[in-house]
Amino acid sequence: MQEGVKQTIEEPRLLGLEVVPKDAALWDEFIDDMQPSHDDMLQLLLDPRVKKETILQRAAVALTAPCDRESILPYKVPDDLGERKLLNLDEGEGAQSLRQSLRLAPDRADLLARGVIFWRNQLGSGIHEESNSELFDNYQRIILELLPHVDEHTADELFFDHLTLVTPHPRPGRGHYSFARDFVQDTAIPTKYRVKVFDDWAAIAREEKLGRFDPQDPPAPGAFKELCQLAEEWGSLDQHQIDRELFVQTIIALENSVSADETYIRPGRLSRISEQISIAGLRLQVLQRHLRNNEGLSDNTFIINDENDLLIVGWVAANIDKHPLDEPERKQLSDRVEKLVDEYKARKAMEQHWADKEADIYDRLRS
Repeated sequence: MQEGVKQTIEEPRLLGLEVVPKDAALWDEFIDDMQPSHDDMLQLLLDPRVKKETILQRAAVALTAPCDRESILPYKVPDDLGERKLLNLDEGEGAQSLRQSLRLAPDRADLLARGVIFWRNQLGSGIHEESNSELFDNYQRIILELLPHVDEHTADELFFDHLTLVTPHPRPGRGHYSFARDFVQDTAIPTKYRVKVFDDWAAIAREEKLGRFDPQDPPAPGAFKELCQLAEEWGSLDQHQIDRELFVQTIIALENSVSADETYIRPGRLSRISEQISIAGLRLQVLQRHLRNNEGLSDNTFIINDENDLLIVGWVAANIDKHPLDEPERKQLSDRVEKLVDEYKARKAMEQHWADKEADIYDRLRS
């Protein structure tokens, strides 16, 4: 190639159609005269009144282009494309706004998906390099926003060919499985994809906890820890805000990954999480584990702090005889429940004693 000649690629044809010359000229006029911002370009793509395929596919390609690649396109693009995140997405209002817009224009979601697929194929395995970590995150986020709106064939291609469970180079404050956690909790995404991500993640967590992975090819660290965080996040929400089936599967996966003397829920979260477990036998199993194993750990001991805790412990007492426990287990759990209740009553009595004493002293001071 001669020096000074810009390298370009053949125009991507996301719709499989020939470029219409007069529409291509209109595109150039739009770029030159209107000098559109990135947001203007996105609004153009989402405008249902815009029907010209050449315009739409050029907008979709430009909007999904990596910031160091838009210069190789054989047509003009807005000047600010190299200075933004893909589609200006973040984890807040930008993502929600795009999702709401795509709900009204699913055909444009398909175009953006084709743009993502085109550029991901162009980038190949280089997308996983540390130097491309922000770009990797952006494409992951775009795919998450597109999956609720595209047809199953396109969704399968996005998911199975271009989505990655583990973030190879997470940002500060984020773990290797943070995206997986966001993905599994997003109930707008079709269930089959969330279940697949969860199953793969749970399998990694189990292998990590049991130490059964290949030492020459260990998984990214933190799978089990972040699965515990998922359980706690779901446990803190109202029932209508969670996928109850996947929540139960999360608890089962954690139960299957730990030894008999280990716990995985912090004492302060135990009551709230156990309330969300709809299977009585599983709830008793979880509570038995944590009530038994937390005893005596000064920094990790479950105590009854409020009425919710008292209700959960009372539920255990009422259900001990309804589930298969051997006699030593039954007695150990019964004794632990009785001790927790006695300690709670003693603390409440002491609190009331000091409250009454304080009131009496102030009454006498004021008389």
